[in-house]
Amino acid sequence: MTKLVRYLIKLGMILIAIFMVVYPILSFIECMKYLQEDYSLNRLGEFSINILILLFEIISLFYSLLLYYYIESSMRYKLPPLELPARFNGELPKVTINYPLYDEPFEIVYQTLLAALEIDYPKELVEIIVCDDSAPSENRDKIESFCKENGIKVFHRDNRKGFKAGALNEMLQIATGSFFIILDSDHLADPQLIHACLSGFIKEDTLGVQAKPLFVNQDNWLMKASAFIHTQFFHVYQKSRSTRGATIFAGTTCCFNTEIIKECGGFLEETIAEDTDTTMVLHSKGYRLYYVDRVGSRGLVPWTPISMIKQIWRWSNGIARIFRIRTRQILRGKASKITKVDYFFSAFVPIFGVLIWIFNLVVLGFYYADIPFIRWSAYGDFTFAYFLPIFFIGPILASLGSLILSLTSALAERKTDRMIQVSNAFSYSLLIGVFFIFTLAAQPFLVWGVITALIGRNKEFERTVKNRSTKKTRISEKYRYAIEALALGLVGFFFIYTTIIAALDESPLAGWFAITGIAAIAPLIVTFIYFPKLDKFRDEVRKRTVKDYL
Repeated sequence: MTKLVRYLIKLGMILIAIFMVVYPILSFIECMKYLQEDYSLNRLGEFSINILILLFEIISLFYSLLLYYYIESSMRYKLPPLELPARFNGELPKVTINYPLYDEPFEIVYQTLLAALEIDYPKELVEIIVCDDSAPSENRDKIESFCKENGIKVFHRDNRKGFKAGALNEMLQIATGSFFIILDSDHLADPQLIHACLSGFIKEDTLGVQAKPLFVNQDNWLMKASAFIHTQFFHVYQKSRSTRGATIFAGTTCCFNTEIIKECGGFLEETIAEDTDTTMVLHSKGYRLYYVDRVGSRGLVPWTPISMIKQIWRWSNGIARIFRIRTRQILRGKASKITKVDYFFSAFVPIFGVLIWIFNLVVLGFYYADIPFIRWSAYGDFTFAYFLPIFFIGPILASLGSLILSLTSALAERKTDRMIQVSNAFSYSLLIGVFFIFTLAAQPFLVWGVITALIGRNKEFERTVKNRSTKKTRISEKYRYAIEALALGLVGFFFIYTTIIAALDESPLAGWFAITGIAAIAPLIVTFIYFPKLDKFRDEVRKRTVKDYL
């Protein structure tokens, strides 16, 4: 059955690829015919805007093609057996487990370190290091006392140079283990974490092995959707990349060969997405990192829509900065051609998201200025009967690809870890719907984060709040997001109004306006549902940790 699905996906990819070649050629010919009728300045402007739209159509279609590639290649992933690879000759290596901390509550860190002490591995072969960058406080003193009482190395830095990456590099210098495992402060290590990671070091030159973190706090549908993002990332993207040794370090639950990562110069400190940045650069140098589809830790997703958006904002900002400073190095590197395409487009996606919102305004002006959609008028009935514009096909195929990807990851996680806490097909359908709404709701808030990365404005690392903060600043932040959501909602309603007008005019732009309107209204929907509950929900879950969900 899996082979049949793979063949069907491959066939679909071939048809999309053919379409990507034929359609732009025919469209460009029609645009040139239109321009040659009149070389006036107005006609040249109309031609340019149509070419711009054609470019966006092609990128949209290419994105859908890449989605189907991820799905197909993820089905070729093979999980290595849970055993020590032959290269170790039956001798267990020493392993260092590292925790970079910053302003983490003792209640969470206590449980995290306790889980590390209980890992199923010879105690004399496990070293635990904590780098706590927090300012002096009673909380920091408690963490330090617990570490010293339990034989855990702990130290503090005078400054936060390099933020998390800087802390990892400091720990790397004092680590004595042959392997270097990284865990976030809120992730409880699975007892089999070390065995799971070591099982992936089959080849001598393997840089690292990424295990799978589970996210256990799913008190509402939005939190389930947030966990579902990780499910798709690990069950599809990471499996796909692992088939070519190009897995991305996910920031936690990853094990590196200490000697090799030291030789490489440690973790890069130029962005706030040090995990993605480091692995993309190291892959471009020829190193390989693999994924093992086994649970290595259990952690928490952010608790509120605001903290979820801030987390995605940090991801987008860091990845956009990677695109700005690393593109040339990645494209010139030693990675395979498909990995270069994968990384280039992955780094470009946040930028494309911003360009789409700019493009939405351009298309709006395009419509109200009564600029003709050249290919639509040129093909006439032929368009409907034989050759729909990519203006429709691209978004449809991309949406269908996203849906198939969601279903693929849902089926995979139901067979293995069952992380997503839903019980039936209807619940999964509802979850996927909430996931898409949340994705649309988050997108407009990411625009400024991407722009600041592209213009080179440095952003101080801001950790994602997963313990429930009670700071008063959260209240003003809540209202600020609500106001922004309301403003976006008004824009969305205007696009919906334009959708109705365009549909009555039988304009091909009606569908595009509808998608844009829904995307702009989505933040208002999320705000309407969760805004009254934020403070109450925060108070109810203030003392919950990972342990409470196990």
